[in-house]
Amino acid sequence: MAYRFDCTLNPGQCRARLQGWQRRALRGDSEAFASLAAPYLDLITEYLTLCGVKGEEELRVKIRDILHENWRLLPFANKVTEFERLLATVLFSVRLTDNAASCSSVIEPLTGLDPRSRFAFLARDFEDWDYAATAATLRITRKDLDEILISVRCRLLGVDLRRLDKPTVACIRKLSLDFDGRRSRREKKKLSCELGLLPEALDFKSRWLDLRCQLIEFRQEIRLSDEDKAELLENVAGELQSVEMIRVPFLERFVNRFTARPASVTSL
Repeated sequence: MAYRFDCTLNPGQCRARLQGWQRRALRGDSEAFASLAAPYLDLITEYLTLCGVKGEEELRVKIRDILHENWRLLPFANKVTEFERLLATVLFSVRLTDNAASCSSVIEPLTGLDPRSRFAFLARDFEDWDYAATAATLRITRKDLDEILISVRCRLLGVDLRRLDKPTVACIRKLSLDFDGRRSRREKKKLSCELGLLPEALDFKSRWLDLRCQLIEFRQEIRLSDEDKAELLENVAGELQSVEMIRVPFLERFVNRFTARPASVTSL
């Protein structure tokens, strides 16, 4: 079955199409906004689930709230990167519920993350966002993103780098970069040789690959079906026709257009 809104697109691979939809959405086209939001539905769903939002109906309502808020604030975002920043900011406002504490042991450590780390991990490990785009969305350097991701991976595996010797820590850091595809072929070969001499680092890699499979299973379980996503977007496109965007003062429109940071959107 062909769906009106394509939720299978990776935001990093269709920037031109997203930018076109965003221009139309800024002119009040709610269907264009639904097309713009479609590739981000899985990320929104995963983030809300880790905040303790459970049950399909509760999840639908919360997703609609997130999309409504992004529509209202859209005039503060002139580029796709700014829309992603806006989405992250709106998601960061979601409060943890009591249900978050009752998540499965596989993902329970993720529920205790700060919003920025939770978003970074989902964008990279669940949604395969471009590395540079993830860092740009969070307004951090790639080095900062490196630190966030290795911290989350160690948290998930119960690894305390402070208790390990320097060669093992250095090797685990290289492994984390390798997981993100940030090692050259030559560096990969050298890393393989190091692993043979560092059993704790080798154990880290083995346990991460095993956990990664479990995380992928969890991801597939919580995502909405294509039919549900299509229906949700159809409803949102209709609802937004009667929802007004925030009017941005002229000076702030000027600032938004010529700077990288939306002037009135809450900073991270």
